[in-house]
Amino acid sequence: MSGATTSGTGRSFDDSKGKKKSSSLFGKFNTRVQEAIEEGRGEEALRQVATETPKPSVLPADDIAVQKGKTPSSKQMIVPEGVVIGGTITSATETQIAGRVEGEVTVDARLSLEPTAHVSGRIRSTSCSLQGQVDGDLECAEELIIREGGRLNADALSGKNMTIAGKVKGNVQCGGMLRLMNTAELEGNIRARSITINEGAIFNGKCLMGSSKQDKDSKKPEKKP
Repeated sequence: MSGATTSGTGRSFDDSKGKKKSSSLFGKFNTRVQEAIEEGRGEEALRQVATETPKPSVLPADDIAVQKGKTPSSKQMIVPEGVVIGGTITSATETQIAGRVEGEVTVDARLSLEPTAHVSGRIRSTSCSLQGQVDGDLECAEELIIREGGRLNADALSGKNMTIAGKVKGNVQCGGMLRLMNTAELEGNIRARSITINEGAIFNGKCLMGSSKQDKDSKKPEKKP
């Protein structure tokens, strides 16, 4: 009985060892399988995300150029107060000058000369607003405004309208309407298509008003043969 019990207990112990070993081996194998499955799922998930993520569209160079052209530009050139530039300034964007420029200024856009601005050279721009001082000829392809407090010690020319509310010591030529505001002081000759002088404005010089020379020539009577 004791032997049988011993042998039976031994078989039972051996079986439990076998079960423990087999369960341990199976557990390790199962863990590896699960890890492999999880790794496989991870790669598949990554592949799925990569497949579902939309690729950025590539535009032709011409389309990109068109889009850039349609996008409004916010670029602006600024010469701040206290800055002195001894040389020529050339700009293709809107320009604001509040400092001093000892040279010519060429701006293929709108030019704003602040009250503290002082330019001692010739100025060319598309349009201009003057509140500071300029000691050089001022030419605008379109509109020129010399505001109250603005000072120009040279000739002024504008392709379209011109408004003077400050002081000008020089000749003025305007392709459109010239307006002398009540605070204007002009010492020089005027040549303009039309003129408006407000009460209080000061003007010392000669004035030539009317159409251009070509228009005048066209109005001359034809010579009889």
